[in-house]
Amino acid sequence: MYGKIACFVALLALMFASDWSQLAQAVKRDRRTYGTLLAAIVYLGFLSVSEFHWPNLNDAFDLLAKPAKQLVQWMNPTVAKQQPAEGESP
Repeated sequence: MYGKIACFVALLALMFASDWSQLAQAVKRDRRTYGTLLAAIVYLGFLSVSEFHWPNLNDAFDLLAKPAKQLVQWMNPTVAKQQPAEGESP
């Protein structure tokens, strides 16, 4: 476990060191985006190192899949609900 922690911290430090010069000159929106992505990376890295069974990104995508599918069906005019023929039950 200590090896995983050391590797993860080293990778984060190298990533941050390589991005520092561009991040210092970046606008606020870019810094916010970088911070958001970095937070996701740190969370997933923590899950990987600790081997906890907490929700990960797959669980979040699964939660959003059904509403996204409904939104696409609502916005797509070519998808029409088929009407049952006379005498057939719906």
